[in-house]
Amino acid sequence: MTSLGEASAQSRPGLVITAVGPDRPGLIFDLSTRITAHGGNIEDTKMSKLGGAFALLVLVTGAESVLSELFALRSQLEQSLGVTCSMMPTHAEPIEREQLWRFSASGFDRPGIVSTVSDLLAKRQVNVVSFLSRIENAPLSGTPLFILEAECALPQGTAISDLEQALRAACEQEGLELASN
Repeated sequence: MTSLGEASAQSRPGLVITAVGPDRPGLIFDLSTRITAHGGNIEDTKMSKLGGAFALLVLVTGAESVLSELFALRSQLEQSLGVTCSMMPTHAEPIEREQLWRFSASGFDRPGIVSTVSDLLAKRQVNVVSFLSRIENAPLSGTPLFILEAECALPQGTAISDLEQALRAACEQEGLELASN
C-alpha cells in the first residue's frame, strides 16, 4: 500500500474496500469480522443487494500498519468470502461545515433518470455525498416505481431555491415528483 502522504492533522488514514459477490446470509458479518480482527475500524458503509449480487462499500480507518495488513489480505479475502474485492488508500476527512441539501424523487421507472439528475447536479458543481436509487412496486397497482434519495454538498453561494427549481423542472420532464428538505 502506498503511503497516504501529508494528510491534515485532523484526518485519519483510511482504506476504501469494495467487495461484490453472490448474495448470501452472513457476508457482512464475515467481512466485518475479518476487518476488526486485524484492528481496522469500520466508519462508513454502503451495502446493498443488487440483483443476485451483494455489493459492499466500506471505509476502514486505522494505523498505517493495520491498513497495510488489510491491503495485503485482499486475495485471501476474495477467496474466503467468494467476492471480487478492490482496495484504495484514502483518508477519513473531518466533518466539514458545508451546506448539505437532501432531496428525493419518485415516479414510474424509465431509462435515463439517473443520467438526467446527475447531469444537472454536475453542471452546477454540486458534489454528491450519497445517491441511492431502487425500484419498488406501487402499493395498489404493483407498477414499478423508481425511488431516488440523494444528499449533496452545495458550492459556496448556491441558492437552494434556484437549484430546487431547476431540479424540479428536470424531474417533471422525467415524470418524477420531487421532495426536498
